Amino acid sequence: MIYINKDESKQILINGIQLTYYEKGTGDTLILLHGNGSSSLKFQHFFEHFSKKYKVIAIDSRGHGLSETGEFPYNIKLFAEDILLFCRQKEMKNVNIVGYSDGGNIALVLSKLDPQLIHKMIIISPNYKADGVKFWFRTTATIGLLACTPFIKYSESAKFQKWKFDLMIRNLDISKEELGRVLHPTLILAAKKDIIHERHTKEIHDSISNSILTIIEKSNHFNIVTKEKTLQTIERFLD
Repeated sequence: MIYINKDESKQILINGIQLTYYEKGTGDTLILLHGNGSSSLKFQHFFEHFSKKYKVIAIDSRGHGLSETGEFPYNIKLFAEDILLFCRQKEMKNVNIVGYSDGGNIALVLSKLDPQLIHKMIIISPNYKADGVKFWFRTTATIGLLACTPFIKYSESAKFQKWKFDLMIRNLDISKEELGRVLHPTLILAAKKDIIHERHTKEIHDSISNSILTIIEKSNHFNIVTKEKTLQTIERFLD
């Protein structure tokens, strides 16, 4: 079932580029942030379900989905600044955020940039350190980065792909101590078979005092957002 229709997308000029977003529903604002190499389409089920109670806004990060790529190499802080400016331009306050994978990382950095912006934060399979990701996945990302590098002078798509691989092997611009300053209620979700080390997920949980950690059984990093248990857990947390 297709709930997010590309023909219903909206555009907004942020940081010199056109960001694409989708909006549905009324009520408190719930922002959906997808992961690396994905788009708002990842949140089809969330978009439809939560728009019955919230004003849901799903945003395509720069270089993803229908958003423009921009001219600067990607990093999570840049993506977080885009979201912060989006919220300020739309005059949004006390927003709820669901961030999946890199979207969760964006939410973590966003909470550092503007602690007052977020009411409740749900982060799904985040990592604030590169070594929080299992070695086999980091190795795959490194191989992809090396494969793209020789072609970046000749191919725009190779350059943008390299920028995305870079995101997978970099630490966030946030420290463990800064995680400890996150005060808003935070739900951390992780897959039973995640690419994020369980010890790293628990470290994030232990650092954020006002946080709840839930492991979603029978899930992995790539399908956790499609699981009914994930949706139900988020719904209970938001209520």
